[in-house]
Order: sequence, then C-alpha cells, then structure tokens
Amino acid sequence: MRKTMVFGVGGRRLLSLLMVLTGAFAAMVLSVAKASPADKVRNEPVLHFYSEHFPPYNFEQDGVAKGINAEIVLRLCELANVRCDIQFYPWLRALENAQKDPQGGLFSIVNTQKRQPLFQWVGPLASSQSFFYKLKTRTDIQLNSVDDAKQFGVAVANGDIYQEQLLEQGFERGKNLLDFPTKSAPMDMFLKGKVDLVIGSEIVMPAWLAPYKANINDVEQALELRNFGNNYLALNLRVSPAVQQRLQQALEQLKSSGEFAQIVERYRKPTANVTSN
Repeated sequence: MRKTMVFGVGGRRLLSLLMVLTGAFAAMVLSVAKASPADKVRNEPVLHFYSEHFPPYNFEQDGVAKGINAEIVLRLCELANVRCDIQFYPWLRALENAQKDPQGGLFSIVNTQKRQPLFQWVGPLASSQSFFYKLKTRTDIQLNSVDDAKQFGVAVANGDIYQEQLLEQGFERGKNLLDFPTKSAPMDMFLKGKVDLVIGSEIVMPAWLAPYKANINDVEQALELRNFGNNYLALNLRVSPAVQQRLQQALEQLKSSGEFAQIVERYRKPTANVTSN
C-alpha cells in the first residue's frame, strides 16, 4: 500500500526552499559544464611580452606595436585564445623583465644553446640570413672570414647575440666592437663612414636605410654570418606549458594558412615612417 506524505505549512516551505536550492545547484553545474574557451581565457593571467626597437621585426609607432614578428605574436595570441600585451624596452632591460616576470615573454630572440634552458620557446618566428654590410664606396674593406673584420669597427647592439658571439671569437669592445643602444642606432654614423661595418639582413637593411634617404644600392654584403640561429618568442619558465603548446600550435596554423608569409611580405617594402632609433 503506497503511503502519501502530507506536509504542513512549515513542511511546504522547507520543500520549496529545497527545490529552489536544488535548481540553483543544477544551474551552476550546467553553467560550469558549458564553460566556453573564452571563459577559460578570462581566468588565465595576461602575458606580458617584452621587445626592443628592431624594425621591421618589432618596433613601436604612435604607441602601437608594429613589425613582422610583433604582428605574428599578436596573431598567435588571438588564435591560441591567450591574452597578451607588448612593451618596448632597450634589449637588456627587455631580457631582464622577461626573466623576472612569471607571465613574461620576449621576442625577437635567437634561440642558442646557452639560452635554451632559460625559457620555453615558441618558433621559429620570421628571420633572415645575416651579413656584415659595408658602404659600397668602401673598397678598402674586403672580408674572407670573420677574423678579417677585426681590422675594422663593427657596430653591435649592447647585449645582442652578435655582440655575445663576436666577443667569444676574440673581438674587443671599444676596439673593433662598437656598442650602440639598438641594432639600427649606428646607421647615421655608418652612412657617414664613421662606422665600418654593421650587421643586418636583406629584410632589415632597407628599413634601417630609408629614414636617411638611403637605400640598399648604397651598401653591399661584405660577408655572410652563419650559425647565428633564428628568431623566437621566449616564455618565462613559469608560464603554463599548456599555453606554450597552444602558441606553438597557433604558429604552425599561421604558417600552413599562408598568413605568416603574407605578414613578412608586407614589411619587405621600406618605409620612411619606420624610425631607425
């Protein structure tokens, strides 16, 4: 025989309260179950990417991050659903910030054996073959090896990979290795013949020369520099490895879609709007 439960006024109120609480709990469970990727992104910390003035790869113009690798990095964040911002500093300060900031990153940085354990890596980003460049009028400069360049003044950015590796090969700061605050900073002195050699590539040289109303026909490659590595995005070791994987997957997607190549090609045309230092 089935029993019928009878509730008084107090019992009915208790039952109503239980039904409300049960409904609220069910709604909360459903909401969590249906959490979108955007909800997850909102719960992740913002990544702070530090960079240097290195046109046309990365530079700041009117308060906005511009350049080949700056655009690529921002697109990676979009594709990977990662919130990020870009801040510009002199190279050594940018490097220090990326190592100290638990949600920090750095680009464009060459991935070397010495640097490998210091970061998590996403890349390679856009890069191009580097050369010693001289003025076309400097017929006195003839290089057959890197050692030949020790007879001349070579401009490098302070703390840069080229400074690091040339020091290891016996160059001396203040003698044949001349420090500048950025990679493009020596261009004025170079064009005036006060610096013998600069290090650049077919991508960066037109952008560095344009502000001085010079062009690639005014210079020539004196010697190819090999084994210096490619540009990467380096992430602080405390950034979630899952975020690193998403960014790397986004980079592969960007390359396979052809958008990566399109971004590089857009910046191959020199522009006087890109300031050299």
